[in-house]
Amino acid sequence: FVMDGGRVVALQFHLEWTENLLSRLLDACGEDLTPGPFVMDAERMLAHPELLAATKELMFALLDRMEALQ
Repeated sequence: FVMDGGRVVALQFHLEWTENLLSRLLDACGEDLTPGPFVMDAERMLAHPELLAATKELMFALLDRMEALQ
């Protein structure tokens, strides 16, 4: 997404995840996870569904701000 003035916004995380989407992904290929310092295991990912709601709010705030800058 390139904005006026040549500014670029890039995200390296997924704000769009919902509990349902995350559960479906983990059911389909959770065995592919290799937990380590930068990868959470499935149980930890699902342990705090309230954080998914918070990221959704952040996503819409970010998108509203980007739209306002155009």
